[in-house]
Amino acid sequence: MVATGKVVVGVDGTPGALNALGWACHYATLAGTGVDVVRVWAPTDHRPPADGPAALADLVAGWVREHAVTVEVQVREVDGMVVQALVDESHHAALVVLGSRGHHHGPVAIMGSVSRAVAERAACPVVVVHPHDHVPGIAHPDAAAAPAGDPA
Repeated sequence: MVATGKVVVGVDGTPGALNALGWACHYATLAGTGVDVVRVWAPTDHRPPADGPAALADLVAGWVREHAVTVEVQVREVDGMVVQALVDESHHAALVVLGSRGHHHGPVAIMGSVSRAVAERAACPVVVVHPHDHVPGIAHPDAAAAPAGDPA
C-alpha cells in the first residue's frame, strides 16, 4: 500500500524533536511530499505566552531556512492529549516521525513514553529518531564537538 498523505512530525522544541524534523524533511524530499509539523498542547500543559503558535512557527521557519529545506512545511498546534492527538494525525499521514524523548525522560530511556505509545497505536508507520542519529544533509548539533575523523 502506498500512502498519499504528508509526513507528520511531532515537535516540542527540544533538540531531539528538531532532529526528527530534519529526518522528516529529508524523507519528504525523497518521497515527493510535504511535512506537517504538529505541536500538541495537553490540557494540563502550562502554555507560556512566549511559547505559543507564533514562537513555534518562528522556530520551524528559522530551522527550515538554516537547513535549506525545499519541501513544503506547514506548522500547526493542536489541543488534546499528546498520544491520542498524534495517533489521530496518523490516520491522514504517510508517516509519523517523532524524537525518541521529549521534555520528560529518565536516565536510561531508549524510547520515550509518547513515541512508544504512538508507535503501538498509529495507523501508519512511525519512525523514532534518536538524538544522535545522523540525518543526511543536516549537520548534527554535536558535529563541532566531535574529534576529527569521528562521524557526527
